[in-house]
Amino acid sequence: PPIMQISHHDPQLSAQQKLYAALDQKLRSSAFGGSAAQAHGIACGLVCRNVEEPALERAKQRLNFTDEVSATAFESLREMGLRDLNQAEFGFDLWLPDTHQLHAQLEALAEWSQGFLIGFMYDGPQIRAQLAAELNDSVQDIMEISSLESNTEGSTDDEVAFMELREYLRTVIQLLYEELNPERPIEPVQE
Repeated sequence: PPIMQISHHDPQLSAQQKLYAALDQKLRSSAFGGSAAQAHGIACGLVCRNVEEPALERAKQRLNFTDEVSATAFESLREMGLRDLNQAEFGFDLWLPDTHQLHAQLEALAEWSQGFLIGFMYDGPQIRAQLAAELNDSVQDIMEISSLESNTEGSTDDEVAFMELREYLRTVIQLLYEELNPERPIEPVQE
Protein backbone atom coordinates (compact mmCIF):
# COMPACT_ATOMS: atom_id res chain seq x y z
CA PRO A 1 0.00 0.00 0.00
CA PRO A 2 1.22 3.51 -0.77
CA ILE A 3 2.68 5.52 2.08
CA MET A 4 0.43 8.44 1.42
CA GLN A 5 -3.06 8.22 0.11
CA ILE A 6 -3.17 11.48 -1.81
CA SER A 7 -4.25 12.37 -5.25
CA HIS A 8 -1.64 14.09 -7.36
CA HIS A 9 -4.52 16.21 -8.70
CA ASP A 10 -5.14 17.87 -5.30
CA PRO A 11 -4.78 21.66 -5.84
CA GLN A 12 -3.37 22.19 -2.33
CA LEU A 13 -0.25 20.13 -3.01
CA SER A 14 3.03 21.72 -4.06
CA ALA A 15 4.55 20.85 -7.43
CA GLN A 16 7.16 18.73 -5.61
CA GLN A 17 4.46 16.84 -3.68
CA LYS A 18 2.48 16.22 -6.87
CA LEU A 19 5.58 14.95 -8.66
CA TYR A 20 6.46 12.64 -5.77
CA ALA A 21 2.89 11.30 -5.49
CA ALA A 22 2.62 10.66 -9.24
CA LEU A 23 6.01 8.95 -9.45
CA ASP A 24 5.35 6.94 -6.31
CA GLN A 25 2.09 5.64 -7.77
CA LYS A 26 3.73 4.78 -11.12
CA LEU A 27 6.69 3.00 -9.52
CA ARG A 28 4.51 0.96 -7.18
CA SER A 29 2.56 -0.37 -10.17
CA SER A 30 5.68 -0.89 -12.34
CA ALA A 31 7.99 -3.89 -12.55
CA PHE A 32 10.03 -2.29 -9.74
CA GLY A 33 7.07 -2.27 -7.34
CA GLY A 34 8.65 -0.05 -4.67
CA SER A 35 8.19 3.52 -3.54
CA ALA A 36 9.74 6.65 -5.03
CA ALA A 37 11.71 7.08 -1.79
CA GLN A 38 13.16 3.58 -2.11
CA ALA A 39 13.99 4.11 -5.80
CA HIS A 40 15.79 7.38 -4.99
CA GLY A 41 17.71 5.59 -2.24
CA ILE A 42 18.78 2.85 -4.66
CA ALA A 43 19.85 5.42 -7.25
CA CYS A 44 21.89 7.34 -4.65
CA GLY A 45 23.52 4.13 -3.40
CA LEU A 46 24.65 3.32 -6.94
CA VAL A 47 25.83 6.92 -7.45
CA CYS A 48 27.93 6.74 -4.27
CA ARG A 49 29.45 3.53 -5.62
CA ASN A 50 30.08 5.26 -8.96
CA VAL A 51 28.45 2.38 -10.82
CA GLU A 52 28.52 3.13 -14.55
CA GLU A 53 27.73 1.22 -17.75
CA PRO A 54 27.67 -1.74 -18.33
CA ALA A 55 27.46 -2.59 -14.59
CA LEU A 56 24.73 0.01 -14.15
CA GLU A 57 22.55 -1.69 -16.77
CA ARG A 58 23.02 -5.06 -15.01
CA ALA A 59 22.14 -3.47 -11.66
CA LYS A 60 18.98 -1.92 -13.12
CA GLN A 61 17.90 -5.30 -14.50
CA ARG A 62 18.64 -7.08 -11.23
CA LEU A 63 16.71 -4.46 -9.25
CA ASN A 64 13.65 -4.66 -11.56
CA PHE A 65 13.92 -1.26 -13.24
CA THR A 66 13.00 -3.16 -16.38
CA ASP A 67 9.89 -1.53 -17.85
CA GLU A 68 9.88 1.88 -19.50
CA VAL A 69 8.29 3.69 -16.54
CA SER A 70 10.66 2.39 -13.88
CA ALA A 71 13.76 2.60 -16.11
CA THR A 72 13.03 6.24 -17.02
CA ALA A 73 12.25 7.11 -13.40
CA PHE A 74 15.43 5.42 -12.20
CA GLU A 75 17.57 7.33 -14.68
CA SER A 76 16.00 10.64 -13.63
CA LEU A 77 16.50 9.85 -9.94
CA ARG A 78 20.11 8.82 -10.56
CA GLU A 79 20.82 12.05 -12.44
CA MET A 80 19.16 14.06 -9.65
CA GLY A 81 21.28 12.32 -7.00
CA LEU A 82 24.49 12.77 -9.01
CA ARG A 83 23.77 16.45 -9.61
CA ASP A 84 22.92 17.11 -5.96
CA LEU A 85 25.93 15.22 -4.58
CA ASN A 86 28.28 17.18 -6.87
CA GLN A 87 27.11 20.64 -5.83
CA ALA A 88 29.61 22.96 -4.20
CA GLU A 89 27.02 23.82 -1.57
CA PHE A 90 25.48 21.01 0.44
CA GLY A 91 22.47 20.56 -1.87
CA PHE A 92 21.82 16.84 -1.48
CA ASP A 93 18.59 15.74 0.16
CA LEU A 94 16.58 12.56 0.44
CA TRP A 95 13.54 12.50 -1.80
CA LEU A 96 10.68 11.78 0.58
CA PRO A 97 6.98 12.57 0.51
CA ASP A 98 6.23 16.03 1.87
CA THR A 99 3.48 15.15 4.29
CA HIS A 100 2.53 16.22 7.78
CA GLN A 101 1.96 12.60 8.77
CA LEU A 102 5.01 11.72 10.83
CA HIS A 103 4.41 7.96 10.57
CA ALA A 104 4.43 8.29 6.75
CA GLN A 105 7.65 10.31 6.88
CA LEU A 106 9.34 7.71 9.10
CA GLU A 107 8.16 4.88 6.86
CA ALA A 108 9.55 6.70 3.81
CA LEU A 109 12.83 7.38 5.63
CA ALA A 110 13.18 3.66 6.39
CA GLU A 111 12.32 2.79 2.75
CA TRP A 112 14.85 5.34 1.47
CA SER A 113 17.51 3.82 3.74
CA GLN A 114 16.63 0.29 2.58
CA GLY A 115 16.94 1.45 -1.01
CA PHE A 116 20.26 3.14 -0.37
CA LEU A 117 21.68 -0.06 1.13
CA ILE A 118 20.38 -2.10 -1.81
CA GLY A 119 22.12 0.24 -4.26
CA PHE A 120 25.25 0.75 -2.19
CA MET A 121 25.82 -2.96 -1.62
CA TYR A 122 24.12 -4.28 -4.77
CA ASP A 123 26.99 -6.70 -5.49
CA GLY A 124 27.80 -7.55 -1.89
CA PRO A 125 29.13 -5.86 1.24
CA GLN A 126 32.77 -5.76 0.08
CA ILE A 127 32.44 -2.02 -0.70
CA ARG A 128 32.59 -1.44 3.05
CA ALA A 129 36.25 -2.54 3.06
CA GLN A 130 37.06 0.69 1.17
CA LEU A 131 35.57 2.89 3.88
CA ALA A 132 37.15 4.54 6.89
CA ALA A 133 36.02 3.04 10.21
CA GLU A 134 33.71 6.00 11.01
CA LEU A 135 31.92 5.63 7.69
CA ASN A 136 31.56 1.89 8.21
CA ASP A 137 29.86 2.72 11.51
CA SER A 138 27.61 5.12 9.59
CA VAL A 139 26.63 2.36 7.15
CA GLN A 140 25.68 0.28 10.18
CA ASP A 141 23.55 3.24 11.38
CA ILE A 142 21.79 3.31 7.99
CA MET A 143 21.03 -0.38 8.44
CA GLU A 144 19.39 0.40 11.77
CA ILE A 145 17.43 3.32 10.30
CA SER A 146 16.22 1.05 7.48
CA SER A 147 14.44 -1.14 10.01
CA LEU A 148 12.64 1.68 11.82
CA GLU A 149 8.97 1.17 12.41
CA SER A 150 6.63 4.03 13.06
CA ASN A 151 4.74 3.75 16.30
CA THR A 152 4.73 7.45 16.97
CA GLU A 153 1.94 9.73 18.02
CA GLY A 154 3.59 12.65 16.26
CA SER A 155 4.88 14.55 19.27
CA THR A 156 7.27 17.46 18.89
CA ASP A 157 10.09 15.24 20.18
CA ASP A 158 9.31 12.67 17.48
CA GLU A 159 9.33 15.35 14.79
CA VAL A 160 12.69 16.63 16.01
CA ALA A 161 14.07 13.08 16.02
CA PHE A 162 12.85 12.58 12.42
CA MET A 163 14.51 15.82 11.29
CA GLU A 164 17.76 14.82 13.03
CA LEU A 165 17.74 11.39 11.35
CA ARG A 166 17.07 12.95 7.95
CA GLU A 167 19.90 15.45 8.44
CA TYR A 168 22.22 12.69 9.64
CA LEU A 169 21.48 10.64 6.51
CA ARG A 170 22.02 13.65 4.25
CA THR A 171 25.42 14.24 5.82
CA VAL A 172 26.48 10.58 5.83
CA ILE A 173 25.52 10.07 2.17
CA GLN A 174 27.50 13.16 1.18
CA LEU A 175 30.52 11.89 3.14
CA LEU A 176 30.26 8.41 1.62
CA TYR A 177 30.07 9.92 -1.86
CA GLU A 178 33.10 12.14 -1.23
CA GLU A 179 35.11 9.25 0.25
CA LEU A 180 34.45 6.94 -2.69
CA ASN A 181 34.65 9.64 -5.39
CA PRO A 182 37.61 11.88 -4.50
CA GLU A 183 37.90 13.14 -8.09
CA ARG A 184 34.26 14.15 -8.30
CA PRO A 185 33.39 17.26 -10.30
CA ILE A 186 32.21 20.13 -8.14
CA GLU A 187 29.43 22.09 -9.77
CA PRO A 188 28.30 25.56 -8.70
CA VAL A 189 24.87 25.74 -7.15
CA GLN A 190 22.21 26.60 -9.68
CA GLU A 191 19.83 29.30 -8.56
